Amino acid sequence: MKLGFCSSAYPGRPLAEVFDKLATAGYGAVEVFTWEGHPAHPSSCGASEAAAIRRAAAERGLEISAVSAHTDWVSGGGNTSQAVDFTLRSAEVADRLGVARLITSTGPFPPACDRFAAWDALRAGMLKAADAAASLGLTLCLEPHVGHICMTWESTLKLVREIGSPNLRVNFDASHYFVLGLDYRLALEQLRDYLAYVHLKDYRLKRAPLGHLSPSPSNAEPTALGDGDFPLAEHLGHLRSIGYDGVVSAELYVPDPDSALKQSAVHVLPLLREA
Repeated sequence: MKLGFCSSAYPGRPLAEVFDKLATAGYGAVEVFTWEGHPAHPSSCGASEAAAIRRAAAERGLEISAVSAHTDWVSGGGNTSQAVDFTLRSAEVADRLGVARLITSTGPFPPACDRFAAWDALRAGMLKAADAAASLGLTLCLEPHVGHICMTWESTLKLVREIGSPNLRVNFDASHYFVLGLDYRLALEQLRDYLAYVHLKDYRLKRAPLGHLSPSPSNAEPTALGDGDFPLAEHLGHLRSIGYDGVVSAELYVPDPDSALKQSAVHVLPLLREA
């Protein structure tokens, strides 16, 4: 496995500057976000900008392992047009960057919306996005996410199987289950046949989670990898045991990402060598 890093930790910062930090710390890959305000947002990442990003990564020995385009898929009235448009434009960015994986998540159910109608709209919109991604040679990786339409492994499997696109797969982030006190090991086993990418996050828990479907934000403090309560070594061993040998992408939402990315690499790189 290779240690990657999510650029979401540095909104608005030049990617070459971020790449310098990662290369110095020993990372091997970077996941580029296309959110508003980030350098790879579709409105500001044309052919020349993408070429510069590719060159900057290559010069530092970094693989651009994925493009991340999380969005809320279903708006009021069951409309998915904005999400589909953003995802397709992000797919074009991924294509320019020479990347094979595009990450997404469903977002929550919109308020005052029939949930069955929202599900049908989500399925139709994501099918359109998966087909467009396939035409560019991309795998669309759906991340089960806390508070989202597809949060549980059951809902994620249901959507992936109903759509049935061979290029619709799963990005697994165990922390979404861990912070709720749910069984992330079982979730990984259930989703393993669709696993295409992995995020790593760590949290310090003040109390044992309640096993409820809504987390308590005051209970889970984001930390550098290895500084919280999540059993990273065990999780990496589980990934190895099911045959995963791709990128594990560190996702850090902490006050001091510079220190956290260094600390995370110091902790995780030896574990990856063992794995």
